Amino acid sequence: FVRAVFLDRDGIICEDVHYMSKPEQFILRFGVAEGIKRLNNLGLLVLVVTNQSGISRGFFTFDDLMKIHKRMSTEIENTGGKIDAIYYCPHHPNDKCTCRKPGINMLIKAKNDFNIDLSNCYLIGNKKSDIEAGLRAKCTTILIPGTQTETDIASDYSASDFSDAVKFIENTLGWKKLKIFIDTANFDSIKKFYNMGIINGVTTNPTLIAQEKDGYNLFLKKII
Repeated sequence: FVRAVFLDRDGIICEDVHYMSKPEQFILRFGVAEGIKRLNNLGLLVLVVTNQSGISRGFFTFDDLMKIHKRMSTEIENTGGKIDAIYYCPHHPNDKCTCRKPGINMLIKAKNDFNIDLSNCYLIGNKKSDIEAGLRAKCTTILIPGTQTETDIASDYSASDFSDAVKFIENTLGWKKLKIFIDTANFDSIKKFYNMGIINGVTTNPTLIAQEKDGYNLFLKKII
């Protein structure tokens, strides 16, 4: 199967300019080009999935968007990285389409185009709609919080910046081939390894749980 990293555009790859309409407004964020090169070197496809309702709102045209994406690709290529494909949704939220995130049709199209196993992919975003799309598609989700980030987002990992997100992928990529369970009743250990993205579940027994102060039922509820 093929693996990929899905990237949101605005606020992740470039600075979030309100309805960016000109390539001159595109500002590549620090460390992103180098990070994409690291993802390329891991053998991962790098795919952009971006909501661009500015087209349907009349703020810019398809041609304007293509020029912006040409500049994006060129700037990343100048550092030795590569974006393998760009998927965008031009629809207004009121259109109720299935491609606009948190819908997953952009990810499904990528899956069909490249024969991707979505459950072995990552998605990096800065908004709730990004993370929800990734979770619905069974991807491992990475949040890079920004000024527009909502507070109630439950991603698999929260990164300090793009480089940190790539480091998380480098550290966990090999584990995604396996389903790993930890055998313990120590809640702190379970939380630690789960947050690292290494384990998929827990096995334990009542004897071990009895050593925990919360008791059997409360302990299980805390894990869940």
